[in-house]
Amino acid sequence: MTFNSKLPVKYTIVFFASFLVALWSVGSEAASQAAEPIPPATELPDELFTLTTEVERATLKTGDLTELSTKKPLEKKEAISKTTTTEKPVVTTKTLYRLNANSGTACILLRTDALVSFVYTTRLKEQITKDIYVPGNVETDGDCSEDTARLDLKWPNFNLRWYFEKTPGGERWFVDKIELIFDASSGKLEHLRNSDQKLTLSTPKSHSALLFVTPVGQAYTCLREVKIRLTTSKSDLIAEVLLRELEVQPFIFKSSNFGPEYRCPAPGQSTYRSETAPLIVGSILAAACLATVTGYSIFRYFKIKKVQYDTME
Repeated sequence: MTFNSKLPVKYTIVFFASFLVALWSVGSEAASQAAEPIPPATELPDELFTLTTEVERATLKTGDLTELSTKKPLEKKEAISKTTTTEKPVVTTKTLYRLNANSGTACILLRTDALVSFVYTTRLKEQITKDIYVPGNVETDGDCSEDTARLDLKWPNFNLRWYFEKTPGGERWFVDKIELIFDASSGKLEHLRNSDQKLTLSTPKSHSALLFVTPVGQAYTCLREVKIRLTTSKSDLIAEVLLRELEVQPFIFKSSNFGPEYRCPAPGQSTYRSETAPLIVGSILAAACLATVTGYSIFRYFKIKKVQYDTME
């Protein structure tokens, strides 16, 4: 009985002893941590000064507790890819006008973006400039032969006519004349004087102003803008035919495509070509040939006559 009554006192002593030991260990650990020196801010590692954007909050799936993740996010390396440049499609308003020969092949090919610019003085004495585009859906007409050709581009109230010829030797072709025939009474040109008639504007026709002289079999090509001036003696009206990215070739016959390119003169040079010098040289050569043939004929005449006279004796 005596042993059993003293057991609770022993257990109580053991419990309090264990509790004191635990308090002592916790206190010593806290004291040791408090005794450790705190490094100055200058000696803190760089990881503590990371940007706040590198600290991510992660929510635990199993509960409402949250924890701070101090792991650095993965650095995203920019993928180096080869950039490929694709050429943009060239937008053009050029129109191909074609006149066929009787055989069915092309006789004349004309490809350009054409504009007719009118300058005139109205009845009110005001100078006006009016631009009219040559449409793409014109009616093509004309005539083709071995040495001459004509191309008509017709649309309501207008007809742009081209005359083509070959040089006397047949080695080159040129545009002999360009005409613009239009009905002035159509009202396209407002307040035009003498608007009750049909006007024809034309390039000057002379051997000193031949257009687009080109070897036969080649296409006259000009990427810059070409201006052709048209006038008439019946009015002060002036028109300029503006041809952009011009390609033209007559006397084709054997195919339906343009021949090799013959480039236009450099900027600053005239579109017209003077044929005065070739005509003078040709005339001199023709006269020399004629004189040679005539002189030889006279010589032969008297030579043969003398031989016959000596034979008779």
